[in-house]
Amino acid sequence: MKAIRIFLFFLFTFIVVLTAFVVFNQAQVNKITGSGLQFLNFQLNGNNKMINDYEVENCDIYIIDEHETRRRVAGFAGIGGDEKNCPTDPSISLSFSNKYLAFTDVLGGVDSAVKIYSIEMDTVTTLYVYGTSSVFDIEFTYDDILAVLNGYPNTFSEQYVIFYDIEALYGNYAQNVNKDAQAPDYFKVTDEFQKTHVLPNVRRNYTSLIITSGNIVAVAEKLQGETTDRTEEVPYEEYSFKNAEPLEIPVTQ
Repeated sequence: MKAIRIFLFFLFTFIVVLTAFVVFNQAQVNKITGSGLQFLNFQLNGNNKMINDYEVENCDIYIIDEHETRRRVAGFAGIGGDEKNCPTDPSISLSFSNKYLAFTDVLGGVDSAVKIYSIEMDTVTTLYVYGTSSVFDIEFTYDDILAVLNGYPNTFSEQYVIFYDIEALYGNYAQNVNKDAQAPDYFKVTDEFQKTHVLPNVRRNYTSLIITSGNIVAVAEKLQGETTDRTEEVPYEEYSFKNAEPLEIPVTQ
């Protein structure tokens, strides 16, 4: 009987320790959020091409890849056709999957544009050209949707956050891109890959975007005497492509 009691004691102790170990590890897993979780998924998927970091030097963009190798991947077009006169304060965003690097540029000296470098394809593709309107900021969400803060300065009723489903655009690259021998390839962005959210008129310019795990916030400039930022939250359903209605394919008679 004594041997049985000792066995049961050790069995009970083992079960308690095992349960505590499982609970602890689950808690650690739950702490992995945002880029950490996507990084883990990225590694488990077996794709070892990654952009670990990036640097801007003069008018060139360099990445540090998965081998810690620094290499040039893009250059700014240059203002007024002068390659040495590049944008002084470009907006750059690295996707949480570490696969895409988006950056703003100026084409022809006047047209605002957003371009994307894909490490899997090792190429730069122009996402969209916005003409004479401004791109104030760009940020990736946690599911590789690119948010672009766009509009005309001091035209408060014409400022927007435009969302692009980058993963879907690259999912069928050959079909979704236009080839141009004289310039970088550019995407044919249709409503399937784009959503536009009109920001409320707050009688001031919006200046930046903040991405969190739960929402997207557009930040407006402070007016004289104000001590806190004016912000507007963008509802998730305004930019999520996950619950989009299925495309209706017309039936030919």
